[in-house]
Amino acid sequence: MSDPEIHAGTFEHSAIRPGFPPIDDRVIAKGFRHCRQTIRRDFTSMAWAISNLPAAEHGAVCSLLVYLQRGMELAGQRATEQVNQDRIANWRLDLTDTFSGQAVSPELCALVVTQDLYRIPREFLYDFIEGIDWLMRFPPPEDWDALLPVATRTGGTIMAACAPILGSESSAATLPAMKLGQAITVCWWLQNLVTDLRRGIQRLATADFTECELSPSALLSRPAEKPLAWFARLHAHRIENLLRESEPLLEQLGYDGVRVVKSLIAVCFRASNNLRRRPECLVDDSGILPETDWKKLRTRHFLGLEPELPFEVRPKHH
Repeated sequence: MSDPEIHAGTFEHSAIRPGFPPIDDRVIAKGFRHCRQTIRRDFTSMAWAISNLPAAEHGAVCSLLVYLQRGMELAGQRATEQVNQDRIANWRLDLTDTFSGQAVSPELCALVVTQDLYRIPREFLYDFIEGIDWLMRFPPPEDWDALLPVATRTGGTIMAACAPILGSESSAATLPAMKLGQAITVCWWLQNLVTDLRRGIQRLATADFTECELSPSALLSRPAEKPLAWFARLHAHRIENLLRESEPLLEQLGYDGVRVVKSLIAVCFRASNNLRRRPECLVDDSGILPETDWKKLRTRHFLGLEPELPFEVRPKHH
């Protein structure tokens, strides 16, 4: 697979921290290779959704997904507040030094090449770090309105960063891309709800548990049927609203980008359907999306079949 056509000479070589070599073409190629390998190894449930992209765009998206993975790994680690602050501060410095032309890591070199080539706003990448910092340092959001900004700074910013790679040439794609990123993030938190609770991690709004008369601890035992159904259907409704708000994104993308985004929407829509039809999936070992659903979604994507969406679309192809 070829990488985005950009070379190390693009970057300013003004070191912020000494000790790192300058970015060169060799480390850039190594970075994209590592990113592809990581996505194939660690994102097996979703790697298929970008499999149709041309080589350069595929490598660029992989660099963003590896960045996403690093953030989610940090957010899931248990440590003291000082250790967490140090990790975030070092990560922020690593990104800044890489932007200055220092080869801090091959994967970050691939990321800044992607940012430069596709003119992705740098603030998206820094906002993502701030979102992970929030997840590490603060208690769960009080309500849905407080949760959405967190979902924006994590999944929303990454999806918005992907939009130019997927063919968008306008800032009009940013808001609907962030809505899709929010939906994906909420689905991910729901998919891992019980696993996270067992580790003492809660991502969802506390008011939603209270209003549905459902305690997080009850999800680890035998939750009452009616509160569980309220909680599941509440989130299904919210996911579907976010998906409908993401629909304008499809009008901004090229053919391959539309296929990717349709498949991502289909994943979230299948999750919302499962929440409505089988609220108990929230506490299943396989989560809200069992392996059988992943296989169906993956097969439709590989065959080029139209996925099931919560709306009809007429994408604009370039």
